[in-house]
Amino acid sequence: KHNGKLVSNRALTVRGGAGPLDPVITAKLATTLVGIDTGLAILFPSVHKISNNLPQSPILDFKVKYINYLAASHGLVAACLLFGGSCINTAVGAGLLLSIVPLCTAILTGKAKEFGFEASRLYISAIIGAVASCWLFANGKYANYLIKFISLQSGVNALGLMLVPLKAKAIWGLPYAGSTTTDGAIAFHNRFLGGIILAASVFYLCLAYGVDVPKAVGYGMIPTFITFFVTNFVTKEVEEFGLAKGRQFVLMALLAAFIIALT
Repeated sequence: KHNGKLVSNRALTVRGGAGPLDPVITAKLATTLVGIDTGLAILFPSVHKISNNLPQSPILDFKVKYINYLAASHGLVAACLLFGGSCINTAVGAGLLLSIVPLCTAILTGKAKEFGFEASRLYISAIIGAVASCWLFANGKYANYLIKFISLQSGVNALGLMLVPLKAKAIWGLPYAGSTTTDGAIAFHNRFLGGIILAASVFYLCLAYGVDVPKAVGYGMIPTFITFFVTNFVTKEVEEFGLAKGRQFVLMALLAAFIIALT
């Protein structure tokens, strides 16, 4: 039975994936690397920006912070399942709670108004995230359906950000970032924001439908890999502002290796 209230021991013991490595160990390694990378980016944002040669402006800095928190929340869910033995509801609830931290910070510090966000949308997003998190912590009725709904709703928004990143202001209330920032930089950040949200949505949806945790981790990496590939080789926004490609290629190779090993 896979209702979210039970610890997914079966999911952690079933061997799968295309590679010869143990899928649980591989998933733990991937989760650890993500945790280290996002943790360093959150704790030392200036070093992260310099090492990646990211364009800088207050709004883009906020988006980078938000992206890193979303990636960290995704990793936290995986860590709770793989290392902590948590049930799915508790793990996803913890991830949702962490994901709203930058929204609450933006509201409380006045950054939301300064950046031109539609404050009402931030309030709604933060409240929904907090309520959903508490509901999942309490193993509320229909918790599994709640995870599915949040995943699908977030996934649709994420696809929009990835496909039409410069329309974000009109559709999702994300500020354009100002005339001093190039369209390429804005498109890149919005595509990555969408890619990270879609990655978490795919991961949570897989968990809600009973996919084994290591495989769910692998499937959740696919949207991030696609985002790297698209921004480097299809839309080529990275070329417009000289993002450090070497690091991106290394991350793409690691993502590809983990995806192959886990799915």
